Amino acid sequence: MIFIGLRNSLNYDGMSENASTQSVLKVCEAALREIIDQAWTYSQLSEHLEIMPLLAEEISRQIILVGNESFEFLEQLPKERSQQVLEHCIINFLWADRAKSFLILWRDVFFEQYRAQVLKLDGRITIEDQETLNEASKATVMTAAQELMDYFEEEIRITRISRYGKERRIGNWMLQQNPWPVYREQIVAVHQQCQQLLDEFRDFESTSAIFIKIDALIGKTMDGCEEHIEKIKGNTQSTIRFIRESIAEDPPRPGKVVTHLESLEEELEVPEYRRSFNSQLEQEIQKFSEKRQVPVSTSLGWVQFKEIPFQKLVQRWLESEVLPILYEIWDLTALIKAEENTSLVNIRNRAVLLTNELKEGKTPDFKTLDLSQPLITFIQKIAKTAEELFKLKSMITGRIDKEFRISNLFNTSHDFLPVPIQVSFNQFMIDQDKLLGRTQNWFSKQVESIRKFRKRVELEDSFSIAERTVRYLQSRQVDPENSNYTSIFLTRGYVGESFWVGRENELSHIANLVKSWEEGFRGAVALTGQRLSGKSFMGEMVVNRLFPDRTIKLRPEEDLILPGRRVSTGFDLGEVLKYIRKYSLNTRPLIWIDDLELWTSATIPFSQNVKALQKFIDSHSTRMFFLVAMNNWTKAHLDQFHDSDRVFQAEINLDRMSGQEIEEAILIRHGATHKKLMESKGREVGPRKFRKMAKRVHVNADGNIGDALNGWASSIKKIDEEQVEFEFKSIYSLPNIQGADSLLLLFTVLMERQTSEYRLRKLFGPAFSTTYSTILQRLINIGLLKRESNGLLEVNRLAVNDLAKLLHRKKYLKLHHQKNNA
Repeated sequence: MIFIGLRNSLNYDGMSENASTQSVLKVCEAALREIIDQAWTYSQLSEHLEIMPLLAEEISRQIILVGNESFEFLEQLPKERSQQVLEHCIINFLWADRAKSFLILWRDVFFEQYRAQVLKLDGRITIEDQETLNEASKATVMTAAQELMDYFEEEIRITRISRYGKERRIGNWMLQQNPWPVYREQIVAVHQQCQQLLDEFRDFESTSAIFIKIDALIGKTMDGCEEHIEKIKGNTQSTIRFIRESIAEDPPRPGKVVTHLESLEEELEVPEYRRSFNSQLEQEIQKFSEKRQVPVSTSLGWVQFKEIPFQKLVQRWLESEVLPILYEIWDLTALIKAEENTSLVNIRNRAVLLTNELKEGKTPDFKTLDLSQPLITFIQKIAKTAEELFKLKSMITGRIDKEFRISNLFNTSHDFLPVPIQVSFNQFMIDQDKLLGRTQNWFSKQVESIRKFRKRVELEDSFSIAERTVRYLQSRQVDPENSNYTSIFLTRGYVGESFWVGRENELSHIANLVKSWEEGFRGAVALTGQRLSGKSFMGEMVVNRLFPDRTIKLRPEEDLILPGRRVSTGFDLGEVLKYIRKYSLNTRPLIWIDDLELWTSATIPFSQNVKALQKFIDSHSTRMFFLVAMNNWTKAHLDQFHDSDRVFQAEINLDRMSGQEIEEAILIRHGATHKKLMESKGREVGPRKFRKMAKRVHVNADGNIGDALNGWASSIKKIDEEQVEFEFKSIYSLPNIQGADSLLLLFTVLMERQTSEYRLRKLFGPAFSTTYSTILQRLINIGLLKRESNGLLEVNRLAVNDLAKLLHRKKYLKLHHQKNNA
């Protein structure tokens, strides 16, 4: 035992019963001095902190020895020895309280030193700061110890010169109950608190390590994006040199450029940041304790504890403050890669034409031709993207440095890891607008609005369908200069539970179905809805809440990972399901298929995959739970040709959300942007005005959450870096597109979800070249069809739901749930 030598040297265990109070106190004083010296002899601060609670126990032992002796003496009441009675009364009635205060000081010093250790781990203070604190702590403790020992002699002196003398003081004390038993319990409790603090702070170090790992993980993924963009820049510059050197040869060799660019396209690969990051982040978050009582301060002799649900707070804060910006960084990186691909394809196509011209004997003017021009423009885009990336990275770093530190637990002035979206939500819901009486001339306003309406109708008739389509799409575009605000509204899929609003009935319905499935019943649910209705988000919520560790997510042409095995899915859903059946015999997983309509290719028809899925569900839905998301028109198609209601025992339709839910969804995302929403008169928007804005967006979106979020984002105008303004754009509808050929082509692309000219050529046959290729190009030019980064064509998502309704009215398409949605 570390104190055996100390006890033997002081020999306090062998004191005689007749030893004077002064001699007992001197032994205690000597012990305290040696304890203090021993506590501050360790060169390593960690060793010093480890020994402090053990020494606190020894201090309490010394104090209790002194107090017990006086208590036992006073219990015998030897009145003939009045001087000794006085001394022991001073010990039990006065000195004991000072001794307890000294031990409390020791505990508080220990707390402050360990708090400094945590601050140092977070980089808030330096080693020099900590050493300065350590030296000051020793001086404070030594001064307090000396004052404790001097206190007894001072009280003796005061008694001697007192007007009433010692007899009266002793008489007063004898009328009171001796407080020593209470002091003794408190002293024991204080040294036990020191050991408890040590145990808690040991956990602090492990918890701090998780914070540091998450910080490093975020930094690593941001650095990876920067490095990736730098690599793209270097490759682009190298490609420009290669193109120019090839064209500068005599004769010029554009065919060499074609070959080189084709090899580059094969190497083009966009890193999958999100999946890897989310997996690692989830692993780290799971290491946190769900709830812990954490010591955060000392006050009035008490240690203040606070219950901290680490897992919940960390996840909520990251989902609110970091992940939306990180998603934007990933999107910027992916966009740069897509633009690089587009530039290379443009150059390659031009080089192919030049090669053909040379074969035909033509002589292009290579001196004035710069094949690398698209890449030069692309380099300029990279520079702008790098600047934007730096701003976003600085924003994340600033938030982490300010809030994502475990040492903030000691700041009792505000909550640990506060989420501004919640603050904004409360502010909007609690604040009240002043009711302003605006009783202006209502009738004259109505007359003026009728006049303006007639004028708009007359002007509308002069626009062509193409012009009206472009205007319709432009009214739904967001301002690219305001991406810091709008990106969080346009992020699709799962963005974290902090952004989850409503849908509790639907989620409860699925939870009940899962419970029945676990009891042995069939488990197969169809998630249906318009595009952008939140099917992906709902599916990921089911994964996170009901199947957190046993989900198999299926998407075409993505890696599928089962224990110890990895395989690329391709487009053959039947083969993928056979693989799952073979290597998941001992599990009961969720099979989560998002966007079923994507499972089709030039060689694997959609109907083949649907039949394979239905057969697999019939055979395995008691062992595997199936959650399959599809849009309304796909569900209508399956109902008509594949009897899908027989396969899925439940369907959850997500077409509409209430106005209140959409208002809350907008409000939460607005709060996460950290921007102030201002009125045109320069004051911040209040709750009543906000509700009016949100209601207008909800009505225009017909309850579709994705259309509503996009509608809000397109209506926000940037004022400056801190403020935005709501400016609702004119509501234009999709024009009544005429022509059977145009409608048939749009119907085909809509049903295909993503397609290519090659697939359309196979579907339409010779008519594609003679009729539909021209229509296709026109629809691309006006923006109704868009070419995605993978080169495939898709209906512009800003118009997809309105187009589906138009095709439904024209009898080209049957919309599932149309009667309910009417």
